[in-house]
Amino acid sequence: MPKRSLEFICIYLGLPVLIYVHRTDVKHFAMIILLLIACFQLYVLLKDKSFDQNSLTRYRNFRHWFSRILAFFVVNATLLGAYTWYFHEAEFLRLPQEQPTLWLIVMVFYPVFSAYPQEIVFRAWIFHRYRCLFKNEMALIVVSALVFGFAHLFFGNWIAIILSTLGGFVFAQTFARSKSVFFSAIEHGLWGNFLFTIGLGAYLFTGNIE
Repeated sequence: MPKRSLEFICIYLGLPVLIYVHRTDVKHFAMIILLLIACFQLYVLLKDKSFDQNSLTRYRNFRHWFSRILAFFVVNATLLGAYTWYFHEAEFLRLPQEQPTLWLIVMVFYPVFSAYPQEIVFRAWIFHRYRCLFKNEMALIVVSALVFGFAHLFFGNWIAIILSTLGGFVFAQTFARSKSVFFSAIEHGLWGNFLFTIGLGAYLFTGNIE
């Protein structure tokens, strides 16, 4: 148990702090670091016979889960969009208007190469590997959300941390209930693409609003 606890602390507390301290040097390699961690954890999970491999691609009850994800998104995205338009008017729809090619690239690649790997790191790995450290599933959901937000310390602003923590709580609940990385990644990708579209993605890019 102590060994597993130390591992958790090193990965989800120590590593984000280390990356934050050296963020100027590693900011261009953040995606590579994420993919390497996700690939390693995926390799370990796939070799673990107690891990439910179907959770990586499970799409059972697709209509039900997609409807839930979409209903929650429509209501809350409308509110967040209105907030961004009112309080961050200069950034609202800036990326698709000023850099449509980059926006399209983000829309295509973010869900696959960022959202899904993050769901492996912050959902599949945590829920399977560290279940023994926490009393119940709600504790896992909360911890998953908190460390997900903390990992965004790298961006150097509170908006990134707050948005990521809230998003992490939503994605963790979806994963816990659906037992599917596929569904939590869909939700993650949907919200990520929306944030980049309306302008808040600027806080989740380099930490600087240019």
